Amino acid sequence: MAAKRRRLDMESLALEESVQKRIAASYLINFQEFSPAEAAAATGYTRAADAALWAERLRSACTPFKQWGKRRGPAPIMTEQDADALGEALYDDPMGTGVGRVASTLNMPDVSTSTLYRGLIAHDWLVQPPEADLGLENDAPRRQIRLEFCKRAARRSLHVKGTFSDSKYFGGGGSFVPNPYGKKWGRKGMPRCIDLRKAAFKQHLYAAITPYGASDIYFASGTTGIAHGYLKERNVKKSALKAAAQALGLDVSGTKGSIMERLMQYAGGDPDHPSLVAHLGSRPIRPGVGNEEYVDILLGQGPYRGQKGLLRDCQDRFAATRYADSWWWQQDGASVHTQGHTTRGKATAEAIKSVAPNQTTDWPSRSPDLSLIESTWAYAERLLWTDYREQWSDAASMREALKKLWRERITPEYCKNLFGSWEARRLGCIEVHGGKVKGR
Repeated sequence: MAAKRRRLDMESLALEESVQKRIAASYLINFQEFSPAEAAAATGYTRAADAALWAERLRSACTPFKQWGKRRGPAPIMTEQDADALGEALYDDPMGTGVGRVASTLNMPDVSTSTLYRGLIAHDWLVQPPEADLGLENDAPRRQIRLEFCKRAARRSLHVKGTFSDSKYFGGGGSFVPNPYGKKWGRKGMPRCIDLRKAAFKQHLYAAITPYGASDIYFASGTTGIAHGYLKERNVKKSALKAAAQALGLDVSGTKGSIMERLMQYAGGDPDHPSLVAHLGSRPIRPGVGNEEYVDILLGQGPYRGQKGLLRDCQDRFAATRYADSWWWQQDGASVHTQGHTTRGKATAEAIKSVAPNQTTDWPSRSPDLSLIESTWAYAERLLWTDYREQWSDAASMREALKKLWRERITPEYCKNLFGSWEARRLGCIEVHGGKVKGR
């Protein structure tokens, strides 16, 4: 009872003292079952009758206190039909978000936005990053590879000695308007994809990040308005890739890129492998960055000779730390980055070995949830379409805006904070036995 009798902090409310006392006394008597004398002592009234008077006046003048904050009647619900109609409309919406906005265009029940949210989630509609499903649920071998990698990575201390590198396409113009917040409504396990075919112009960037800052950005082949003169190889249709994979007994599910990766893994990274040429009739290399260009980006050669190169950019970040001779270079297993033991692959390996003390050659395929550079790309894209949206309108001005935001926002402090999440990601992957890291 002594705890109940202590005086309330009346100064924290922006009300006249007399009003504060009336509300407090009424609350204690009607809600907390204080006696009038106890309420008077707690709120500063000299007479218990005054506290009781105000409690009675407020109780009789308003809806009964016991009903305040409680919804009268049955809780509103959404039928599966309504949830599906709203979910499909959100899926077709260019932004993919804004439940209340999209619901207002449909003949939906008159309920609150929070009820719409609950109804969507109850019927398997979720807000999820584009292409968030990694296909791990029914792929036990790949989960095991991820699990083993994360266990080995404990000895590498990537949170202080690691780099993460990759490329990213940014689209703009025309009807291409990606969701600036990165997440959209979609069926559970069926996230939306950003369709770059709608982009009037594209920027293809390579970059790397370290715990001590980011590299420069490199505009590679595929960037609108930039022609580096590298040899382009014929594109191969997805149907041809699927037919070749099926003939070789490989999985034909997934995107065109994932099917191609399986073919290249089957061929040991050799685009001239007899089986590939026999089934495809040509080398299955997509237009875009090839191995020759990738090595030039790594070392700052050829068209990139005005820049240090990704590897030396990272080396400079570690130069003033105790890890100058022990840092790790990370890249995924894309064929352009490795190509196994082929002549091109050996050139890439030698380029990396000439600068980086170590490299993660065992990075698990299709694991963006573990790659910190993917988080950086998502952050940069959101900034491009929000804070920097007024600074570009075409390909050239978009490049300048990307350079500016990279310089201003992808700072050493940002990188330090981001690398602070690496151990949580690694341990999170181990916790779910190689599955997708929660929240990534």
